[in-house]
Amino acid sequence: MSPYNNPLPPRPEMIRAMFGSDSAYEGVFFTEVKTTGIFCRPTCGARKPKPENVEFFSLANEAMAAGYRPCL
Repeated sequence: MSPYNNPLPPRPEMIRAMFGSDSAYEGVFFTEVKTTGIFCRPTCGARKPKPENVEFFSLANEAMAAGYRPCL
C-alpha cells in the first residue's frame, strides 16, 4: 500500500461490509477474489466469495498491479 493512502479498515470489518454490500465503504477498499482473479467494489451485486479467498486493496491500481482484473 502506498504511504499516501489511508490505512485499510480491519479485515473483519471489510468482510462484514462486503457481505452487507455496505455503500459507506465505496472508495475505501476493493475486494480481490484469489480464485477468479477479479476485483470488485464493496457494493458489487455478484455472488460473495468465501472470506478465505479474498484479499483487500485500497486502490484499483493496486489490485491491477497484483494481477487482478476489474469485475464487469
